[in-house]
Parts: sequence; structure tokens; C-alpha cells
Amino acid sequence: MSKYLEMLKLPDKRDERAGLLAYGDRRRPDFKVLGEDYPPFGAVNYAPYITKVMVAEPDGLALATYGTGWSRVVKHARQMNLQCPIHHSYWSLSDIRAKGDAIFGVTTSSDFLNESPHIPRAKMFSEKFEEKFGEYLGLHGATGFNGVEVVIETVKTAHTTDTEAVIDTMESMVYKNSIQGPNFHFRKSDHNSISSIYVFEIVKDPKYTYGAKILSYISPLFLLPPDDKTECDEWTKKGLDIKFWTLGLKKGGDFES
Repeated sequence: MSKYLEMLKLPDKRDERAGLLAYGDRRRPDFKVLGEDYPPFGAVNYAPYITKVMVAEPDGLALATYGTGWSRVVKHARQMNLQCPIHHSYWSLSDIRAKGDAIFGVTTSSDFLNESPHIPRAKMFSEKFEEKFGEYLGLHGATGFNGVEVVIETVKTAHTTDTEAVIDTMESMVYKNSIQGPNFHFRKSDHNSISSIYVFEIVKDPKYTYGAKILSYISPLFLLPPDDKTECDEWTKKGLDIKFWTLGLKKGGDFES
């Protein structure tokens, strides 16, 4: 089950409020969580949860639910006339298309926008994608492309496909031409990918239908534990043989679990 909502008391300034909703900065003395709920996976009726939010009278509602769940939450909140601002944890264009006009006015966050002031290449990439596939891509398509491109650029720089050499090179690189931001890189201590993030309001757009009114551009580094406190040392050792409990591929293409 995923975390669904937090009821928050926040400052009056809208861009600061959206930023706090995006990052849940509980270190601030004026940040107070009034409640949170975890609906079951596949829930279809969010009215009881919205009712609890309305009773609490928060300054903001933060959502971290995805797919059809996100669509239902927002639509139910609008139908019940919830008055406080709503923020969703990340920008997913494919999910947003299922919501219609109910989504306008919601704030969200992403390191990729179809037109980004910090990433001029993003607009060209979005338009080329639309020419080929008939619609503009969202965050999922951008991160998939970026992942492949990052690996290719790293191999080119390392001049080898040797795993350890590629890891060393990847740890030292900043991918300044990345469509996810000019400071995209991997932190050596835990291999987290790092890039600055836009916080924005979803607005009507004649070109993209769902556009972004940018409120702020924030580095996520203040949210991460310090390099010496990641507790990931064991997992980033050289030559570590990690076995995932998931669906994988054997050499030759046979599936194994």
C-alpha cells in the first residue's frame, strides 16, 4: 500500500506551500502533519478519506497515490468541493490525461518538463517524440530515454564496457546535456540519481493541453542523508553479487524469478 495523503499546516505563500508539499520538510517548526491514510490497493471510493481531510481543515493535501487511484482521489475531492490546495508527489502525463479538467490547479513536481527553462533540448525532444508517436511524452518516457542515453554516454567516456570501469566513470560524471537536468549525476555514496526538480501548478496549455506554471526549481540534496550516513556502503562495494527477488532475464532470453 502506498502513502495516500497528508494533511498539512503551511505558510500562506503559494510557491513556498507547494515546495513544502512536494518535499514534506518536517524539519520546519511551522510544518504540522494533521493526519495520513493508507487506502487499500485498488480502492474505488475515496469519499471517506476526503471527508476526514475536510474535517481536519488543513492548509494543503499531499497525495502519493498513482494510476487510477490518483484520478479518483482528485475527482472525488473536486466533487466534494475540497477547498485546500492539492499536491501530487510527481508528474505523470499518462495519468493526468485520465483526469480531465479536474487536474487543473493541482501542484506537482518533476525534473522533466516538455519545455524547460534549464533544459532547452527538452522542447526539441518532446516535438520529435510527438512527430513519431502522435502525442507528447511525459516523465516516464523521458526517464526511460535518459537511462539508456546515460549508459551510452558513460561507455563512450570510459572507452570500455567493463562493468567496474563503467561504474567508476558514472560516479564521476555530470550529464550536463541530460533531458532531466543540467546537473544530473549519480551520488557515489549510494548511487542515487540526482537532479534538480521543478515544482509547478498544472494549467491549461494550448499546445500540450496540460501545461506547467513553474513555481520553483529546487535541488533535492537537502532531503538526502549525508554521504557518510546512507547505510549503503555494503551495497556499493565493487564486485557485489546482488540477487533481486523480481522477474528477470537469463542470458538467452528465458525468464526466471
